[in-house]
Amino acid sequence: MDFATWEPIYERILEDFGFDRAGDEKAAFFLSRM
Repeated sequence: MDFATWEPIYERILEDFGFDRAGDEKAAFFLSRM
């Protein structure tokens, strides 16, 4: 997937769910280590 295409959708998802990007990236990093 092209990130430039995905990023606006990703930002909208973060906004809709009230997540902050830094926290989401931290969670993704944590889960990738499991």
